[in-house]
Amino acid sequence: MPTRLAAVTHELTARNGAKGFGRDYVMGVTKAQGVVPMREQTIAGDISRYKRLPPRAFAYNPMRINVGSIAMNERDEEVLVSPDYVVFACNADGLDPDYLDHLRKTSWWAHYINSGGSGSVRQRTYYDDLAALKLPLPELDEQKAIAAALNTARDDLAATEREIEAVTRQKRGLMQKLLTGEWRVEGEDS
Repeated sequence: MPTRLAAVTHELTARNGAKGFGRDYVMGVTKAQGVVPMREQTIAGDISRYKRLPPRAFAYNPMRINVGSIAMNERDEEVLVSPDYVVFACNADGLDPDYLDHLRKTSWWAHYINSGGSGSVRQRTYYDDLAALKLPLPELDEQKAIAAALNTARDDLAATEREIEAVTRQKRGLMQKLLTGEWRVEGEDS
């Protein structure tokens, strides 16, 4: 049944404050890597206004969500993000964060994001814009089962990719030894 995102999430606006976390907790969001440490030169001198991002909550830059720069904090600890970011969390009784994390990687999600937002030159998608999205939302138990199956598939794929990378590195090393003559291939006796 379609449910508005506003009914199952809430915006988070808590700030770091004067005696909050240090600069090593400041993160950015990228499409490829998710929540990652922000480059030192891009961090403001005063981080008291930076927003707190709890584990399993989401953050995005409202100017860059249209290119996929939204991510769930998969770390076990709270971190900080730019005060310009939008931060929101799933309501525990209505939306599984893993389910939403998989849903946001679909073409359906991209279509909605690229057709919504406000602004003329550069599109901005604030929480109220995103909260209007109607999600295909099964019961919470089914969301968790779907997310668990997708997590298993994702983890299997990542393990296979790591194995391919290791075999490729090994092959390169073997070829290098053969091409430099360090190793020789014994010929057949004729």
